[in-house]
Amino acid sequence: MLAALPVRLTPHFFNKLLHTSVPLRLKCLLLAIRGRRLGKMEKRKFLFVSLSGLIGDIAWQIVKEGHEVRYYIDNEKERDIADGFVPKSTNWEKDVDWADVIVFDDTLGQGEKAVGLRARGKAVVGGTPYTDRLEDDRSFGQEELKKAGVTIIPYRDFDNFDEAIAYVQENPTRYVIKPSGAAGNVKRRLFVGDEEDGGDVVRMLEAYKKAFSDEIKVFQLQKRVTGVEVAVGGFFNGKEFATPINVNFDTLDEVHLWSMQILTTAGPTKPTMPPAGGPSPDERKTLEAWINCGAD
Repeated sequence: MLAALPVRLTPHFFNKLLHTSVPLRLKCLLLAIRGRRLGKMEKRKFLFVSLSGLIGDIAWQIVKEGHEVRYYIDNEKERDIADGFVPKSTNWEKDVDWADVIVFDDTLGQGEKAVGLRARGKAVVGGTPYTDRLEDDRSFGQEELKKAGVTIIPYRDFDNFDEAIAYVQENPTRYVIKPSGAAGNVKRRLFVGDEEDGGDVVRMLEAYKKAFSDEIKVFQLQKRVTGVEVAVGGFFNGKEFATPINVNFDTLDEVHLWSMQILTTAGPTKPTMPPAGGPSPDERKTLEAWINCGAD
């Protein structure tokens, strides 16, 4: 199984992943199948299937290593992403027989497609309906964590903005608004309340009702807590999680620790962030100023 090839999950390895946007677990899988350190992987045909153009960077790296690649993007408005870097597919289903390895970079139904192709004997990097649900259904994911003995933050689901507004007014405190499903992929829809009486959350819910009621069908109000965000990264070989894993603590100290590597990757002087250097020069200068002043 291609996804079972080993890779060392060192701090340097994860630092290389900082500048790209594909979910970390998929990066681990994709980099794992790039081959053993002791020898190059034999040439393969890779088909990348993306809903919204999230995996162009990895596809480009595979191209540079000499493999054949076709990259399909479902969202018409984003189909020009990675043009000139990666050959494109206009119909991924027709290219399935051509491909040796098929890569799905998202959830939202992609897991079911991956399972179907595995049943046909294809080598697939991607999820399952279960893992899709973990990502797309916030409450399901929270309850699965709870079953595993993980303490979760108090939350409540809503499919009606008026009911949510009434709930906040009756139970005033600081909340976080987290849309579920496809709307959850739009990070700017997530809102972190700061007012102790929940007034800012009420105002935001009223605004969402007017502007995004067709887009946000289900959302979660989660009690806001302060602390350190922790991420755990690893890759799954089809039977078990391979070791070592990587644990990230998202703190100011971590930013200071990796500041030189961040500047090397995305700073104003000869950035290496693909494609074409990453952010604009002005944004890179802002990043440098922010880090140099102490990242406060």
